[in-house]
Amino acid sequence: MRQRFTFLVFLYLFFLYGCRSGDSERSKITVHIHYAYGFKVVLEAIPFSGEMDKLVDSATIKTGDDIIYFYLPSNEERAYVLRVDRTNFQMVFISDAKDITIEINNVILPNQYKVYGSKATNSVHDFLNAQSNRMGDIRKKNSGIDSLRRSGADARLIDSLKKLSDGDLKDFFQRYVKFEDTVSSPGAFLYLYNNVDYENDFAGLKDFMLRNAKRFPDNKQIQKLKDETLDYLKIFEEEYNVGDVLPELVLPDRMGIKFSTYSLKGKFVFIDFWSTWCEACMQYDKEKEKAKKIFAPEKFEIVSIALDAEKEAWKNYLQQKKYDWPQLIDEKMWNGPTLKAYKIDSIPFNFLVAPDGRVLAKAIKPDSVVAVISKNIK
Repeated sequence: MRQRFTFLVFLYLFFLYGCRSGDSERSKITVHIHYAYGFKVVLEAIPFSGEMDKLVDSATIKTGDDIIYFYLPSNEERAYVLRVDRTNFQMVFISDAKDITIEINNVILPNQYKVYGSKATNSVHDFLNAQSNRMGDIRKKNSGIDSLRRSGADARLIDSLKKLSDGDLKDFFQRYVKFEDTVSSPGAFLYLYNNVDYENDFAGLKDFMLRNAKRFPDNKQIQKLKDETLDYLKIFEEEYNVGDVLPELVLPDRMGIKFSTYSLKGKFVFIDFWSTWCEACMQYDKEKEKAKKIFAPEKFEIVSIALDAEKEAWKNYLQQKKYDWPQLIDEKMWNGPTLKAYKIDSIPFNFLVAPDGRVLAKAIKPDSVVAVISKNIK
């Protein structure tokens, strides 16, 4: 009997301290919220790299002056958003500490909260507030330049002010890079990464990603981001030229049926890349229609590939135009299979492909489409 009692005591202590130990490894978020009776507080993980929105937990305020405890599902630093249903209130915090307290004074007014215990969160908020003020100053300057232009001010003065404004904007984005290079929190780095803009400086972006991946060698998300960035940059380091053979690309057509570009081997094929939001792409519409009428269908075909996240807008546009050639869509756009396969970095873009799959011409201008095709089809 005594042995059984000792065993039960052991089990109780094991589960008691085991559960406490598990909670101690996760971050505890204490939310003290005032004047919010009946409102629902929702905690979500900010999605990263293709993730879906992640609901972590929620709670309903019962007294109007409650203290809520949330436990995060992982001890890996990342950004979370705390929002209150039926209001515009939401705030982002970084899980860089085991015990973080958020005090919300008013869910109706913005920025009426304080964060205790998270250096990364307060650092990010201070930086973003400063950036917001800088952008406000830039917009005021640009508004002043527009006013001078409308009033007929001297062109040299306007050009001089525009250069200063462009310099301010460049400095604005450079500050994101400098801040990212100095943060010690991987969660803060991931949250602000999408604000880093190297424009066409692909070597600079590569160096930025490699040095920061080196700073956070144990963070899985940053290492994944590094790999994805390097894969993306390969698109710009390599390209298909005249004489190269394009790989197969399989995408859904307007009926959702998978279509392979290799199914058209044996024909000359004009492959063009466009989107419903790309005005420059529309300049090719009449030229494609003209080419489709001129060249024999047994020798020539067109394949239009839309890089477009708005599938319904794409379908509506096609219904209006009534094109009679294959229309495909890549809803993942710049993160989809089209860029990886064909290594294009902008739209509109196009290839003219020979019956054996070789590239005959690329980046053909709208007014040259029919002429270039005629030159190649004998």
